[in-house]
Amino acid sequence: KEASKKRKAREITRCGCRAKLTIALNKNTGQWYVKDFIDEHKHPLDTPDIVLPSHKEISYAQKANIFETEYDALRCKKKRHDQCISSKHKELVDDEAELLAYKHGDMKVVCSPTRYVNIVEGLSDKHKTAIKNVGFEGMLHMKKIHLRRLMLVKIAKRYIQETQSFLLGGKEIRMTPSDVYHIMGLPIQGNNIDVSAVTHINKELLCAYRSKKRSCNQITLKALEQSITASKDPDDDFIRQFVLYTIGIILAPTTKDYVNSKYLAFVEKVTEIPKFNWGQFTFTNLLGCIHSFTQAEKVNLQGNLALLQFWYWEHIQAYSQHDVSYSPAPHPLMARWDEQNAKLRTHAYDADGLDGGVVYL
Repeated sequence: KEASKKRKAREITRCGCRAKLTIALNKNTGQWYVKDFIDEHKHPLDTPDIVLPSHKEISYAQKANIFETEYDALRCKKKRHDQCISSKHKELVDDEAELLAYKHGDMKVVCSPTRYVNIVEGLSDKHKTAIKNVGFEGMLHMKKIHLRRLMLVKIAKRYIQETQSFLLGGKEIRMTPSDVYHIMGLPIQGNNIDVSAVTHINKELLCAYRSKKRSCNQITLKALEQSITASKDPDDDFIRQFVLYTIGIILAPTTKDYVNSKYLAFVEKVTEIPKFNWGQFTFTNLLGCIHSFTQAEKVNLQGNLALLQFWYWEHIQAYSQHDVSYSPAPHPLMARWDEQNAKLRTHAYDADGLDGGVVYL
């Protein structure tokens, strides 16, 4: 015991990462809780079955706190003896936050601003210029931020289908295509993108862009990442793959790690890409996903969750005492949301709740 008292926690791990899980003792209750979690890695992570041997002592809300770390996150499988949410759920959870964490805390989220920005940051200036020329300049301004999953679930559950609005701060706040333009800089005019109407898939492009694994005939996000980062010149193949990647991880992500091959129809002719209404596309897809999530009581919330998070932060602005920066920023608005500012906004959310803040219609 004396030896253990003298041991000090290392500031960094053996591999040089700043990843850290801090637990602390609540002196009032005598219970241990997760105090802080830093998710900064320089390498890919394997997925352990459980977070800690004693993970049953960590509440579902605290587990969800850990799950907020997105792409390289530690994940936790429910034990076999864990009960499903039922009429007995009140025995397992004490409040709404615990109930939501139990049901949605470990939902699969493919949408990842951090993963997307990691790819964008590695591109050359000429590659970024090519992206601007096809109408995706706004996407180059996205910063690395984590998605606040349970907060997003709460927002989604406030959705009113009839008016395409959310009940927040005591008001019904509509989400519109104009929000998409101002927040993400995507065009909101142009040709409609109707995936259901696609009847022909370019087999040559599918063969060129799909995963190289023999058993997989899908255009996986990993395969797109490899091709994008290996690109020497911003040719048509690069543009197509970058747009497909943007669709699969930001604009219309699902729970799958691949992009529907039907989207090839909208990138086949590179000169036509700027003529499509990408803003309306991601807007319609997101609201459709939210409607499906709430009506069918699904576990996984899909769609452009980055847009939903930015939209909420812009329309319910934190009280001034929280020091969240709302200073004028160059278009698009998401450019001001880095992880530092996002953490301040999250602290405000923790203190004041989902409805706490100044409403901006």
